[in-house]
Amino acid sequence: MTTQARLLWEKPRSSWMVGSATFTTEPSEETIVLHVNDEDTCKALYPGSTALTCFVLPGPKPGPVCNAADAGDSNAAYNNIPKDAVDCGPPSLGFEATSTKEFGDEVVLEGSGRIDELTVLFNSYACEDSPQWNNEFCTTTVDGHFFTHEITAHIYASNDLIIPIASATQPFQIPYRPSADVNLCKDGNGDPTGAFFNSVSGTCDFSKKTLLTFTDWDVDPVLSGNVVWTVEFNTGHYGDTPLAPQACNSTLAGCPYDSLNVGAKTFDGAPYAGDFANASDAVLDSTWAGAYCDNGSAGTGTLRPDSGCWTPYQPLGMIVLLDT
Repeated sequence: MTTQARLLWEKPRSSWMVGSATFTTEPSEETIVLHVNDEDTCKALYPGSTALTCFVLPGPKPGPVCNAADAGDSNAAYNNIPKDAVDCGPPSLGFEATSTKEFGDEVVLEGSGRIDELTVLFNSYACEDSPQWNNEFCTTTVDGHFFTHEITAHIYASNDLIIPIASATQPFQIPYRPSADVNLCKDGNGDPTGAFFNSVSGTCDFSKKTLLTFTDWDVDPVLSGNVVWTVEFNTGHYGDTPLAPQACNSTLAGCPYDSLNVGAKTFDGAPYAGDFANASDAVLDSTWAGAYCDNGSAGTGTLRPDSGCWTPYQPLGMIVLLDT
C-alpha cells in the first residue's frame, strides 16, 4: 500500500503551490516540514535572515526568543545568557583579532556561596578545511567536528585585578562552524555570503556558538557582592604564551583558536540573575590601544576596567554558587 501526502501553501492568494510525498509503507506518525521558497515570507518568519528560502516546522512561529524578559535562567548568582543564546547570533570579541589576552566583566552576585561554575558563551568562526578569511569556501567535513583548546577562567575581587581569588584551567572540545551554504545564504545580488544556515533560528550565521563551563577550580572561596570574572587563552600571537608558529599556521584554514571569540551582547531583559556592576563597562587586557573605549589612554597590556562603550556588548557569562 502507498500513502500520499499533499501539501498546500498559498502565496499569493491567487496561486497555490502543491507538493506531494509518497511512502511505500504507511508511517505511524508524520512530521511535515514546509519549505518556503519566498524571500519576503522567510524574512517575516525569521527577522534578520538573509536566506532566500527557509524551512518551517509545525507549531508556533520558529526562532529563538532571546529578547524575552524571562529568557534566561534565574537559578544562578549571576546570569546574562539567554536560554537559547547559541542560536541568537550574539556578536563577539576576537582575541587574536584584537590582540587580547583576557576579557570579562565586573558583576554583582545575588546571594553568597562557594564558587561552583562559570559558564561563558564562545563564538567559533573556525573552518576545518578552507581558507580562513574566505568564508564562501568554508568547509567542515562533518558537522560536529571539533578542535581542543585550553582556556583559563579567573574570579577576581573587584578591587584587585592582579591576583585572582580562584582560577580554573581546562581543555575544551570546541566545534568548528558548519560549511558555507551556497544555496540558502546569499546576499542581495544572489551571491553566496559564506555563512551557514541555522535551521533553529532560520538565519545565516558565520560562527558556531557554544557554552563552555568551568568547574575545576584551584580553590573554592565564598563569593558575594561584586566580583570580576574573566577568561583567557593563548592564540597564535597573543596570550601568556603565544602559540605560533604551528603546523596549522601554514594551512589554508589557519589555526582554529585564532578564530575563537567570546560572546558579548546585552540582551533585552538581562541580566536574569544578579546585576551588572556597570552596564557600560567591561574588563580587558589587550596590547592594542584600539581595543579600549579610551583608545588605550589608561594603558594597555594589563587587565583593567574599560569604561564607556560596552552598553550593548556585555560579556556573556553565568556564575553558579554552592550554598555554604
